[in-house]
Amino acid sequence: MNRELIEKLKVNEKPIRLLCDMTDEEQAFLNNMVSLGVIQFMDSDLRWYKRLGDSMLSPGGRYRIDPDFQPEPEYEDCPIKANSNGNLCYERRGDSFLIFRATTDSQFLCYIADGQSIGRCPGNVPSPYRDRMKCAVRFLKEKS
Repeated sequence: MNRELIEKLKVNEKPIRLLCDMTDEEQAFLNNMVSLGVIQFMDSDLRWYKRLGDSMLSPGGRYRIDPDFQPEPEYEDCPIKANSNGNLCYERRGDSFLIFRATTDSQFLCYIADGQSIGRCPGNVPSPYRDRMKCAVRFLKEKS
């Protein structure tokens, strides 16, 4: 999800732009956000209201993304594999690390097995790994 565009479209003030005055990218993005129920429209009294329904937005309407909307964080899952010495490792940014090193990374969230969190302790990983579960280290995705 384009976080910069979300922040830009949360603010539609002075001058308030009609949908048809927005860029094609902004119009398409707002129309795609309709299904999430986070679009607000401005009425004739110049007050913002939550827009209900899932139809396309009207070109003459005044819209914005709800200022309270917070998109889900984006994750990066780094698969865990055993190296040639049998140690459990993950690769990130082109380098290989032992799994306990993940806890020192500021973007570290947790260890996962088959898509479910198994906590933040590296000692939780070997058992699911031996049970052939798909294990990974989950990080917040770095902003590009």
